[in-house]
Amino acid sequence: MSVAIRYEAHLAAASVMTGVGLMIVYDLVCILRMLCPHSSLAVNIEDFGYGIYCAVITFGLLYEQNNGTLRAYVIAGTILGMIAYQRLVGSILLKYLKKGQEYLRIKIKLRQRRKRRCQNERSTENQKKKAGAGGEPDDAGGNYPGGH
Repeated sequence: MSVAIRYEAHLAAASVMTGVGLMIVYDLVCILRMLCPHSSLAVNIEDFGYGIYCAVITFGLLYEQNNGTLRAYVIAGTILGMIAYQRLVGSILLKYLKKGQEYLRIKIKLRQRRKRRCQNERSTENQKKKAGAGGEPDDAGGNYPGGH
């Protein structure tokens, strides 16, 4: 195989891997959005920034590997890498992350309920102790705690 063909094959492979890398970054952005919900304005700004990031990375690939000459197969390879990653890995990964997010949300709610229940039990116990420790009548009838 000639050196030129090897170079072009290497550039095509690098463009596919660039597409995969870009989608990994986008998945990280999606994970960030899951962990910390954003307003629609923030999501739009993030997506705009991601688009600029993709353009800069793809241009960098063309500039470093091909002296800035635009090659359609490099753009197509980048898009192909993005699509392949999304179909093979990204959709499955996000599906499991959403399940994990829902699992954590349920666990957190249960923990909060338990904590509230324990706090309520403690406050009830403290109220009983305060009512019983003072030797004061429980009600207007003069009944003392302890059955006297």
